[in-house]
Amino acid sequence: MSKIEYDGLGNIYAPSAFDGDVTMTLVEPSGNPLASNNTVDSTKPFDVKVTWTQDGAIAGFVGADWKVELAYDRIGGSWFEEGRAPASTTMNPRTVPGVSGTHTYTETFTVGIGQLPPGAYSLVVLVTHSAAPRLAGYAEIRPFQVF
Repeated sequence: MSKIEYDGLGNIYAPSAFDGDVTMTLVEPSGNPLASNNTVDSTKPFDVKVTWTQDGAIAGFVGADWKVELAYDRIGGSWFEEGRAPASTTMNPRTVPGVSGTHTYTETFTVGIGQLPPGAYSLVVLVTHSAAPRLAGYAEIRPFQVF
């Protein structure tokens, strides 16, 4: 889990003005969270569930869009190898409409069959707010193996 940060002066003078968290979970096709050994079968799709929350005095008034980007980074090897994924790629950036009064958002990314060739990967999600106040956060998971 990671924090969503507010860079405005309001948070300096009123630290409770905004607080937020970002979490990310790999989910197997069965709907269960990924096993603790973090291995993924490349012949089956899997989901990446992203949840972010906001709290504090201004949270109920934050209504602009959120941009959610899921990025993976292949660990080791050369991306020039035939059939390999590029070293780093952003998957399906999304715009999620902000709704005043909403404090929890969830977005699910589906990683299709064979989209990530066998190898080791790290994964990070970036969540940014499209208007004032400037809000941004990220979450990352430990490396996982695609086989």
